[in-house]
Amino acid sequence: MAPLGAGSMGEVYQAHDLKLRRDVALKLLSSALATSEEHLLRFEREDVLETVVLRLSAPTMPTGIVAVPRALVRFTGSAPLERVRRLREIGDALLASEGRLPTGPAELVSEIVDAAKELLDCEEAAFFPHAAPSAGPLAYAPPPGEVEWLAPAIAAAGGRGDALVSCPSVADTPSLAATAARHGGVRAVAAVRVTAPIAELAGTLEVRSASPGHFTPARMALLMLLAESFGALADQAAQLQRLVFVDALTGVANSAFFRQSLDNEVARAQREGKSMALVIGDIDDFKRFNTVYGYEGGNAVLRGVAQEFKHALRPFDAVARWGGEEFAMLLTAPVTREDAETVAERLRAAVAEAHHAVVGLDGQSHRVQVTVSLGAALYPDDARSAQELWRRANQALLLAKAPPKNRVVFWAPEPTPPGPPPG
Repeated sequence: MAPLGAGSMGEVYQAHDLKLRRDVALKLLSSALATSEEHLLRFEREDVLETVVLRLSAPTMPTGIVAVPRALVRFTGSAPLERVRRLREIGDALLASEGRLPTGPAELVSEIVDAAKELLDCEEAAFFPHAAPSAGPLAYAPPPGEVEWLAPAIAAAGGRGDALVSCPSVADTPSLAATAARHGGVRAVAAVRVTAPIAELAGTLEVRSASPGHFTPARMALLMLLAESFGALADQAAQLQRLVFVDALTGVANSAFFRQSLDNEVARAQREGKSMALVIGDIDDFKRFNTVYGYEGGNAVLRGVAQEFKHALRPFDAVARWGGEEFAMLLTAPVTREDAETVAERLRAAVAEAHHAVVGLDGQSHRVQVTVSLGAALYPDDARSAQELWRRANQALLLAKAPPKNRVVFWAPEPTPPGPPPG
């Protein structure tokens, strides 16, 4: 058992667990008498009257803060059925009303924060991403002013989330005195790492209570169960998203994803008092490609345009194939009209200047020139809702597609007709 002497805390615990499970299977140990207190694992041997005790190393924590290895967390006592049922509801939330799936980390985090407060009967819960969040419409960032109380302790407990960390009494913890002075009302804190690699979600879930000693061993066990269950469910949601929200032909998002993203981004722009833009693009004379080069040639054009749009956008913007030869792009807040005009023109030029290769009906490769017409509108300058923003951008697109096409048009109100001459 070489890993017992070296390696991360998680590797040590896994090695313990594998060895003990094998010994139990071989009837060398009795798991029925396995107990845990502090950082000890006790097993009774079957062949002789002897007890095996394993002492697991624990990280050094500041005064008043306790780190409990996940391998030693045991479910003791009982929890009210209505709270435990909340764990099952997380799975149901992945397919909410009308088959709707969470569209990204922001919605996933909202779900686990709400579940934590209800399951653990505490006043506050917050999630802190490990990496700096992007500025995309679906990204998550902690609310302004939110402070991570146990960040140093979580780091000391191991970078892989090998332990649960708790502070039973903030008043008796010198290292939290400054934080407590700025954020009164919190008397106990606990934290656990949450990881969902497929969903690209990794961070620390922190829960807080106004009651000292609130996070009992039973509640810590529920906190661990919540983190592990949620990580698995978030990955399942991400896999479903790839099936439901990605256009199979082009590899970019589809219209179902874009509808949700547009609603979310308009709501965020409204909440933050910022502006955002919607750009709708249509491939000019697309039917010609299908007629001359066949449907496979047309599909190659769709894939090429989708990738040009994707690469020409800013990292935090989004593109989707709306249907047929039409694409939609979100320019996330904050964006000015000048910024939007620059990005939209870059989208048009990227397609027009690209070398598009298609295989025709003759089996030969052909280079074709592709152009797109783009219509755009801004929120809140041009529209007050997501639906109105879509209509305004579509109206601008109709103008852009008028000959000679291959241009960008931003929505503008029609000029007011002059009144009758004065009598």
